[in-house]
Amino acid sequence: MSGLLIAVLVLQGVQIVVTALALRALAGARAARSEPATTELVRGLETPINRLATELQHEHQRLTELVRRAEAMIDHLSTAGLTERESASEVAERAVARAREEARRRLLAGESPESVADQVDLPLGEIRVLANVLDAKAKEGSAGGR
Repeated sequence: MSGLLIAVLVLQGVQIVVTALALRALAGARAARSEPATTELVRGLETPINRLATELQHEHQRLTELVRRAEAMIDHLSTAGLTERESASEVAERAVARAREEARRRLLAGESPESVADQVDLPLGEIRVLANVLDAKAKEGSAGGR
C-alpha cells in the first residue's frame, strides 16, 4: 500500500514539473508576442511550484524511510519465531505468559503490585492474586523449614 502511495506522489511531482515546464514554454511563446502579463503570471507561479516540488521531494523521502522501517519490522517479526501457522491467540498467549513471568520476577524482587501492574500491562487484580500466591508459597516454604 505504501508503495502505491509513493508512486502516486512521484506521479504528482512529475505532473507539477511538467506543468511548470509547459507554463515556461507558454510564457516564452507569449513573451515573444509581447504579452508581459502572462510572463508575470508564470514568474509568480514559479516560486510556489518550486516550493511544492521541494515539499513533494521531502515527503517522498519520509515515505521511503517509513517503508524501510516497516520492512525492517516485518523482517524482525519473521525472525522472532512467528510463523504463518501460529494463530493470533497463540501469539497473544505467549505475550501474556511473558508478562506474567516478568510480574512474578518483579514481585519476588519486592516491587509493589501497583508498580508491577503498571510496568507489565496486566490487570492489578491479576497481579494481586499472583502476589498472594507467591506470599503463600513463601510462608509454606518457611513453615516447612522449621
